[in-house]
Amino acid sequence: MRVSPAARRLAKQRGVDLTKIKGSGPRGRVILKDVAEAAANVVNQSVKIENKVIASIHAKGKRVNLTSMRKTIAQRMTASFMNVPQFQIKKRVDVSSIVQLRQAVVSSIEHSAGVRLSFNDFLIQAVALTLKKFPRVNASFIDSEGDPYILEHEDINIGLAVAIDDGLVVPVIHQADQLSLIEIAEKRTELVEKARKGLLKPEEMRGGTFTISNLGSVGVDEFVAIVNPPETGILAVGNIIEQPVLTNRHETLIKPMITLNASFDHRTIDGAYGGRFLAQLCDQLQSGQWNIFSTVK
Repeated sequence: MRVSPAARRLAKQRGVDLTKIKGSGPRGRVILKDVAEAAANVVNQSVKIENKVIASIHAKGKRVNLTSMRKTIAQRMTASFMNVPQFQIKKRVDVSSIVQLRQAVVSSIEHSAGVRLSFNDFLIQAVALTLKKFPRVNASFIDSEGDPYILEHEDINIGLAVAIDDGLVVPVIHQADQLSLIEIAEKRTELVEKARKGLLKPEEMRGGTFTISNLGSVGVDEFVAIVNPPETGILAVGNIIEQPVLTNRHETLIKPMITLNASFDHRTIDGAYGGRFLAQLCDQLQSGQWNIFSTVK
């Protein structure tokens, strides 16, 4: 039988019997998608059996039916975890310059522009500017009928994960690399408010090319996020914590630090490229160079 090398490797990894798969590629060739679907079916059958056993054992428990949003989240995250080979890179970063700048200008900007700068606004601009230098992260892996390719997106559209009742939505700030901090703050404020009121329009959740998920506001120190397909990367951001830092002069200073965990689609990029992206992002966050009032050129 005809089997692509990638499909053969995945079958070996997942323990899938290739003789039981009908290929969907040219001339009946078994391709990666066929093996992934077969592996997912095996797992799904196993999960269904396990769920029935659990339900019978805990028959007196309270049943909570899934909302349509919870079902969608479950399906999308399962598909991402099963079909996207993901790797993670972690790095701590000193955010002293952001904390100091925000404290210095937040009141005046709120008074003059009517919007309150948040740490997320700095994150969004830093990620957007970094993506301009790393187009392969601002991309999608497209598996087109056995002829996969990588699509590098022209626009840089940053999704911001927002927790709502029994769910999660990701409104998108389009062309974020072309916006000032104040413009980002205005758009972020509008979208988050709409999200929490259930008023987001479909187009306000479409077209994302990279996602940021920040759980610092609920006291989480660090976590790992699952890639949001068809995007290549997602950034998980923890709480700002005062921590001791050893300087170049071997002095120990207390600095506001955050831990960034970036998850990437390994089909699109490799570890070295992802590492350089995260290092450049940390440099941008520490640079003190921000487009506060003027639109980015």
